[in-house]
Amino acid sequence: MKSRFVSPSSIVLVFLLGCGAFAQGVATNPRPKNEATGVAITPVLSWTPGRFVAEYAAGQHGNGHHVFFHTNQSWVSDGVLNYPLGTQFGHFRADTDSWSSADPVLGTGTALDVDTVYYWKVVEVNEAHLDSPWAGEMWTFRTIGPKAANPRPADGETAVALDVTVTWTPGTEVAYSPNGGHDVYFGTNQSDVTNASPGTPLGVYVGRQDANEYSPGGLDMETSYYWRIDEVNNASGTVTGDVWSSTTAGYTAANPSPEDGLLVGELYDSSVDVSLSWKAGAHAAETLGHDVYFGTNFDEVNELSSTDPDPNDVYKDRQSGASYELSGLGLDATYFWRIDEVNSVHPDGMWKGEVWSFTASSGVVFYPSPGDGEKQVSIEKILSWSAGYGATSHDVYFGTVSPPPFIGNQNQETYDPGRMQKGTRYYWRIDEHNVTGAQQGNICTFMTTNQTPTYPGQVGVVAKPYFVDWAKEITNYNTTNLDANGWPQVDFTIFQDLRLVAEWAEGIDDPEAYRPDYSGTYKCSFTGQASISRTWGVGTIQNVQYNSGTNTTTFDLVLPTPAAGQMMNLQFSNTRRTAASPTNSGITNLKIMKPGYAWDTTQTFTDDFLKTFNSVKFRCWRDATWSAHPYPDVQEWSERKRADECPAAWTGVSDGKLESMPWEYVIQFSNETGVSPWVSVPISSTDDYLYQLAAYLDNNLDPNMDFFLELSNEVWNTGDSEVGVWNQDDAAARGLTGYENYGRRVTEMAQIFETVLGAGSLHNRVKVILAGHHVCLMGCYPNNLVESLNYIDDTFGPPKNYIYTIATAPYFTASPVISTGTVDELLDACVDNLTDDMALRQEWINVANSWQLPGGACTYEAGFHTPCCSNLTNLNNQITMHRVPRAYEVLKYNYDETWFGLGAAMANHFTLSGAAHRYGFWGATDDVKYPDRNFKLQAVRQIVGDLTCDYNDDGIVNFADYAQLASEWGGSGVTDLNGDRTVDSDDLLKLMLDWMWSE
Repeated sequence: MKSRFVSPSSIVLVFLLGCGAFAQGVATNPRPKNEATGVAITPVLSWTPGRFVAEYAAGQHGNGHHVFFHTNQSWVSDGVLNYPLGTQFGHFRADTDSWSSADPVLGTGTALDVDTVYYWKVVEVNEAHLDSPWAGEMWTFRTIGPKAANPRPADGETAVALDVTVTWTPGTEVAYSPNGGHDVYFGTNQSDVTNASPGTPLGVYVGRQDANEYSPGGLDMETSYYWRIDEVNNASGTVTGDVWSSTTAGYTAANPSPEDGLLVGELYDSSVDVSLSWKAGAHAAETLGHDVYFGTNFDEVNELSSTDPDPNDVYKDRQSGASYELSGLGLDATYFWRIDEVNSVHPDGMWKGEVWSFTASSGVVFYPSPGDGEKQVSIEKILSWSAGYGATSHDVYFGTVSPPPFIGNQNQETYDPGRMQKGTRYYWRIDEHNVTGAQQGNICTFMTTNQTPTYPGQVGVVAKPYFVDWAKEITNYNTTNLDANGWPQVDFTIFQDLRLVAEWAEGIDDPEAYRPDYSGTYKCSFTGQASISRTWGVGTIQNVQYNSGTNTTTFDLVLPTPAAGQMMNLQFSNTRRTAASPTNSGITNLKIMKPGYAWDTTQTFTDDFLKTFNSVKFRCWRDATWSAHPYPDVQEWSERKRADECPAAWTGVSDGKLESMPWEYVIQFSNETGVSPWVSVPISSTDDYLYQLAAYLDNNLDPNMDFFLELSNEVWNTGDSEVGVWNQDDAAARGLTGYENYGRRVTEMAQIFETVLGAGSLHNRVKVILAGHHVCLMGCYPNNLVESLNYIDDTFGPPKNYIYTIATAPYFTASPVISTGTVDELLDACVDNLTDDMALRQEWINVANSWQLPGGACTYEAGFHTPCCSNLTNLNNQITMHRVPRAYEVLKYNYDETWFGLGAAMANHFTLSGAAHRYGFWGATDDVKYPDRNFKLQAVRQIVGDLTCDYNDDGIVNFADYAQLASEWGGSGVTDLNGDRTVDSDDLLKLMLDWMWSE
């Protein structure tokens, strides 16, 4: 069904053409049309006069139509009445609503120049009217040149009759037979019409003629035809014409006037007269060929036929001409009309037309948005309306009381009230100003939503992927006697501690003592031979087998259901790398595949982790694990971690290499998930390292994927970070401050990456980050992030040429009640801390905007900062507050109200998964198998607009969805599903999660 409403583009068009023109004092409807071409060199200019103009009479020297006409655009646009009459300033006065430049009394008295652009405007004057004069808009046209011009049908015209005769205005140089004429080309192939000549007719050359018209004969319906007229003068040659086109009519009526969706009106009467017209369909009868339907009800106009009962007089009878006159139409109403084409001698007989509309306006606004009574309106909604007929400006009234207070007068048809309050009723009214005064609008009201706005594509996460091969996560080998790839060359042990913090000392931090389930059978293998035993901890070694043909040992490691004191120490003794090696020579290629995966699987990342990660549509992911050598040691590309090394080497525990995850896995994980990486490179990297890394990313990362580029992690930290110390020492050697040196190296890194990736890659393929301490944006002088920006600006030029975004870490905490508060009091304190921090967050945004950084301000980390700092007092409540439904609302408030709502850009959450303990509860979840058990990941999912778990369809993902799902699955029969010896809401949650992750 066709829309019943005026399209936004139509409204804009009407407003632009009409607000300063219709039903006012200015002249309108210029002839020749504005921007016309091919105008005769002795034109008669005419216009529709303004409503109040007084015609010239003796003794009234100012009254009448003042025409400004010249080839000098500024003389016309700036022309005023006190310019003297005459050619010097192009100022003339016409007695009527037309003027000829060739008139020796009123005009220049000469013909215009050929092929020249002229500008003109009309100022209407009535010395007795307070609003006089009325200066019209400036119009323009180009006179005829040597080319043929003014095609009829017009270039691009549609609904052209099948028996059309095409005409044109001859060019100035054409000669007629026998010395020349018009070479006519006509056909359906644009290329042929463009390239044909008399010698190469291509089937479209019609011939040479003197007449400036051509009748091609019966044309096909709904077909585009192309035509060209070359002007020939045997003395001066041929002037090749432009290629014009037009499309023939179809069966139905077309080209309605008023245009579909147009605004018409009358400011001085209570009704308006409107003339309907249209282009006839191809086979409509010349007499009595058009059935006209008209009314205020769309459905009636759309569905009625000429033979149906018609109590509302919608059918207006059958007409001969393609027009219909309407009179006395009421204002402030939308009207619909339809033209059916008929021909009693045609086999088909009748062709139903589409429904068109126009709105008759008295001058008040229409189509307000939000509409009156609308609910669930976004708190970031920008109010809009369609201008009333003849409106020149708008008085805006807006507020939470009725009548709403006056805001101001403006020209725009939108008003941004800023971020509104959730769940609040607002009132607004728009009064229109026009030549009659102010037209008061109606008061509209709406209710804002209680739901949080969404920010798709703006949330990233810090995440360490979970590997299928558990050996990639076991980081403690008890020997430093390693080969070049980090594999032990002697007997050794590996140690994995799964105990809760601080189970080995004064007690478990987590009041629930929640343990992710690591139980099951691990399929293990390595190259070489060894005697394998568990020296202490948990786990059973089974099915040890050695294949001499492949020199491979396989075995099973069976871990029990999580229990207190879960840790494991495996001893590899009597090791032999090959059958010919001596004992105590070590092994290589140790793999410990997690339960459910074969020992020879090629899968890299676990299904549970991928499901959890992919359950949120993250913008990017970050693995910030870089450290630094002691200054002045540097990091070479050859020293990077590699995927073919012993995984224990990644942490630097055994071989002294810098902590990191191999780039191979960074790229693989990004390519598999389609999520951009946030790349952190060592602070001590050499230029060669950066060149090599840039090329490696360019060649291996999905070419359609961008990536973020950061120099190390928290370079500002010179207290307990080797990264910050390295930068500070390097800065001192260069005579710079730490932040100046950081800005220098980040910019050099950007230049290197642009050199490798090519011009234009910055801010597109690679987005460079400048990160700082949250409280040291400007307030820790002389060491603050703005100092970095100033140094870049002074040394390299505008930072916006290199830096995509500045990044901070706006954590929030429960201070000052962290040691005493209940769960609710702690969450209240978090909200207060977020509210207090809004001013500083806004400063970050303002600084990014003031430097015109394309990526604005973002976070490299963010989230709860409670618990923190080994504070054991009130620790149970500090951890429990993460596990109650209200944590969902607090985290949403953090991202919505105090970050994105302030105008910030992307935010990285820290982290995807992590346990609960005295040092922090950073993870959005604490178990990738059951990611929603702590509510925080749901908040992130809602912030990015992913409502795939909105089971009760209320526009939000929360505990109500679990209850809905549990009821659908027979929740009344729920028992102790989670093994905590109680039957409560947690069992409903586990029911939902077990079902969701089994899908």
